[in-house]
Amino acid sequence: MASILNFVYAIILFLSIFLVVMYVDAQFECQVDSDCPTDICPFSEVAKCINLICKCVAI
Repeated sequence: MASILNFVYAIILFLSIFLVVMYVDAQFECQVDSDCPTDICPFSEVAKCINLICKCVAI
């Protein structure tokens, strides 16, 4: 019984590491607006190159 609980705790710990890594706020570097990917912003915003980083700006 104790070994099963240890296994479950290890799995939870292992999976939580992946969840933390997946939600890192990745930033795209750019020189001009066209360097920014078009799919990083919600529908009501557009990607612009601001201070060499792509940011979402409201239309």
